[in-house]
Amino acid sequence: MKTSLTIIVTAFNRPKILNTLLESLSMIKARSNVDLIISIDNQGTTDVCNLANSYAWHLGKEKVIIHKEKLGLIKHFIWVGDQTQEYEHVLFLEDDLFVSPEIIEYALQVIPVYEDDDRVAGCCLYNPHFTLSWMPFDKIEDGYDNFFFQHPYWGNIWYRRKWIQFKEYLKSYSVKPELLPPSIRSWNSESVKQVFIQYLVETG
Repeated sequence: MKTSLTIIVTAFNRPKILNTLLESLSMIKARSNVDLIISIDNQGTTDVCNLANSYAWHLGKEKVIIHKEKLGLIKHFIWVGDQTQEYEHVLFLEDDLFVSPEIIEYALQVIPVYEDDDRVAGCCLYNPHFTLSWMPFDKIEDGYDNFFFQHPYWGNIWYRRKWIQFKEYLKSYSVKPELLPPSIRSWNSESVKQVFIQYLVETG
């Protein structure tokens, strides 16, 4: 069965940063068609909207969505995950990222491996060099290309069924700082990653 994947880029008012990401997307090498959505919050700016509308995606269909209202970081994050209801698998890229030319090939290989594994909430393309306490995060070379981490970081791959599980969790979510490392407790309340980390810890 062929795995479906759609890339969703979120943006607002940083055209130079968005342009850097789009340039890296233009370098992607893939054997499969993948659609691209650029989602712009709060009507964006003229420069951001022009850049998004003029960008030519080379691997599939392209859509630019300009939200008239302000979503903010948390609601925009949730909106992206909710697109799994239509597109099944979503690769979420914030505008300040720079991606590898191999991200699609990697994503299409990793998605089916963890599709039915409820110990895994999603996948991530980011490889951190430091822990949350700023200690070096050195990976052991064990012959595998992945590791498991209770943090969504950047370049998230959301699965439809797993996202539904997270949305169910949100219905009864309450802050439990005792479950979080001190460095995460101090984060801004606008950090949806803080909520998702608690979800990962609390649900195992």
